[in-house]
Amino acid sequence: MTASTNIQPFIDALSSDWEQALQHDEWFFSSLIEGTTSELSPHEAFDAIDELVALLISQRDSTLIYYCGVFLISLIRLSDTSEVPVVLRSSWDSVVSILDDSPDILQQLQEWYRRP
Repeated sequence: MTASTNIQPFIDALSSDWEQALQHDEWFFSSLIEGTTSELSPHEAFDAIDELVALLISQRDSTLIYYCGVFLISLIRLSDTSEVPVVLRSSWDSVVSILDDSPDILQQLQEWYRRP
């Protein structure tokens, strides 16, 4: 499975009527993230991080940025390594800037990788 295949349900949700889904079920994204990560091995989670970083960077809506950040932290924890994936390493400053409005997520990211 490719990283894209692994996180495709999340990608699909971002291009769907996610606002309606959240109104119907406030746990929509949480359930989606939990269901997606439960199917991944640590290696698959690590491989998916870079694709999710690109997805995070492309978001403009603060709600989607937040849930991309939540999913990113889930993948990072599941990957069970402090090795920083290539795209995350090269996009670190952008990711930190984007997540500045989500200090809890930003703190977890910085603590996991021991980077400011």
